[in-house]
Amino acid sequence: MARQANFFDLDTTGKVTNGHQNSRRFVLDERSSTNDYQPKGELSAIINMREIYPSFSENFFSKNDQKIKVLQLGRWQSSPRHHIEIEEGKFLDKLKTQKQLKYLSLRGVSRITTLPSSIVGCQNLEILDLRACHNLETLPFDIGSFKKLTHFDVSECYLLENLPNGLEKLSSIEVLKGFVVNHWRKNSCSLASLLSLEKLIKLSINIGIAYQAMPWFRVVPTRHSSFNLRILVIIWQMRSTSEIRLNLFRDISFPNLEKLDLRCFPDTMLPSWISPENMGNLKRLYMRGGMLKTLLPVSENLNPWKVEILRLNYLKNFRFQESFDVQKEFPHLSYLERINCNGQRVENIAWTVVDGWDITRRILSSEGSSRLNYDANIKWRLDDGWEKLKRWIAQA
Repeated sequence: MARQANFFDLDTTGKVTNGHQNSRRFVLDERSSTNDYQPKGELSAIINMREIYPSFSENFFSKNDQKIKVLQLGRWQSSPRHHIEIEEGKFLDKLKTQKQLKYLSLRGVSRITTLPSSIVGCQNLEILDLRACHNLETLPFDIGSFKKLTHFDVSECYLLENLPNGLEKLSSIEVLKGFVVNHWRKNSCSLASLLSLEKLIKLSINIGIAYQAMPWFRVVPTRHSSFNLRILVIIWQMRSTSEIRLNLFRDISFPNLEKLDLRCFPDTMLPSWISPENMGNLKRLYMRGGMLKTLLPVSENLNPWKVEILRLNYLKNFRFQESFDVQKEFPHLSYLERINCNGQRVENIAWTVVDGWDITRRILSSEGSSRLNYDANIKWRLDDGWEKLKRWIAQA
């Protein structure tokens, strides 16, 4: 069917090839080149399968002006071991001629330090994937010119210290991943600016090491402000001050939020803005890593949670309090996962065969190993029954 539709050029075994040049989609494979490529029709997509160093002839984009809609140069694999490298300057400037470009992926591509302003010439761009571009340092200040952009991903771009003003002009944006809260600069975009993005449903935030000294980065809402988010992910780079815990989303409601994912949470208790009253539609609550000790917030809950899936993983200080009634607090719970919590460091062991096996067996049984010794993990489903969960929590 793919061959009949000319979706890709395929050889007799069904493997993708560029030999026939009937397809409107060009595949970059190992040691492939665009220098001699002469498509019979208009080229609509370029997809990188396995080429580590993709390159293009000098006049390649001028020959295909205003035709390419999909440009997938970044890796499609999740592992960073798949290295891709391009020369950023000339190549990125040439993209300004691609007026019909809708999808651009440079995921995991090395040697890209800046995204030039000429890229905003792609006015039809809908998806811009810059995830894991580890050398990326700056974005164009006129990035708000992408009026049709719905998905923007700059997560895992660790050299980005901030995002420029103009994001609030992305009126069509639905997914924004990798929003940076770190060093303050004059033209930095603040969290408060995102309140105007009515279509934004998924947001991930990276809070950098400098944020604890920048309290003005907190959201400063107008009266009755709310986010229309459905998914919110917050990642802390290091332990922060209590002022961050109290003021990050103070006086902001999340009426439509369905999933909250907090990673490396820096405080021992949940802030007041994480509550059933403020997140009445929350179905999934994930806590992974950090200093959390209890699920009780700063202010007492007046209503129970509607959370159905609760994951509490890698929280070395976390414990369920004796007074905590999980069925009362989470009556809609269908799955609870608590993995690698309450870790206690035990003595290191340096043993050689000369010491003898009896000695090492005795050391292991009395002192353990050099790894963390965790309490029993919990993976509970509603079918197991509430009494079993309560018994597991009491034993933990």
